[in-house]
Amino acid sequence: MNSITVVERNENLEDIYHCPECGGNLINILELGQTVCCQCGLITDERKFDGSHSGPRTYTKEQQNKRARTGSPINPMLPDLGLCVTYDKNVRNHDLKRALKINSYLPWDKKNLLIAMTEIKRLCHNLNIPDYIRKAAYDLYREALSKDIVKGRSILGMVAVCLYYTCKIKKIPRTFKEIMDESSVSEKKLRSFYSALVEILNLKAPVNNPVANIPRFIANLGLGFEVEKLTIRILEEYFKKHSLGGKNPNGICGGAIYLAAKFNNKRVNQKTIADIVGVTDSTLRARYYDIIDKVN
Repeated sequence: MNSITVVERNENLEDIYHCPECGGNLINILELGQTVCCQCGLITDERKFDGSHSGPRTYTKEQQNKRARTGSPINPMLPDLGLCVTYDKNVRNHDLKRALKINSYLPWDKKNLLIAMTEIKRLCHNLNIPDYIRKAAYDLYREALSKDIVKGRSILGMVAVCLYYTCKIKKIPRTFKEIMDESSVSEKKLRSFYSALVEILNLKAPVNNPVANIPRFIANLGLGFEVEKLTIRILEEYFKKHSLGGKNPNGICGGAIYLAAKFNNKRVNQKTIADIVGVTDSTLRARYYDIIDKVN
């Protein structure tokens, strides 16, 4: 009798344990408080209460730690770390409604972090940047906010330069132009914000290897693996004997791609390559002839 009851419950709850998008099985990640589809990765529920620690009485310190009820995990991407308590707004008591209204006000520093967090999420989503870069950029912005670097400057601009610096440190191939195109702040202001961030926080401005951008440029141009392999070989030979010397690294990448495409009889014009790598046609031609002179 009991077994029949269990089967009936499982049939009634069958839709709850399947993904609404692809129909895959759902799994619970207790450390993150999330319910995730194991096929498409859709998060169907988040910030769930962890009730797995409930059980019998405890007698030792180790048992007490295992039974600790701490609620959902702390989220550093939220201004209040996810510790705020929300109430139902449909409250009839006027005193309680007034208290809830006062409690809903955020000080300026938390509003600032909320705007920054929203902008970082938008930029990372549009540029396909992983979550750990997003968290590192947010930590860098919070440090800049504590040092009053954001004061008198655009929040969106400071978020963009923090994300750019984090990508350079973590060796994520995202150019300054790509982040600038997604941001609403001008190039002149972004460059001044970046200089102020590096100078005031005493950060080391790393120099990325331009070769890391080649696979993405080749994929956008649709030139194939042979062109990619030859382009990387050309750049490695170039940087063995010569440095950037103040030149735009994307221009050298574009010149190497154009040279490799000509060797492999791939028809692609200079303007298409220049638009993808983010330089002008004249810069591309100058770097192309420079590579021909210096690389055998």
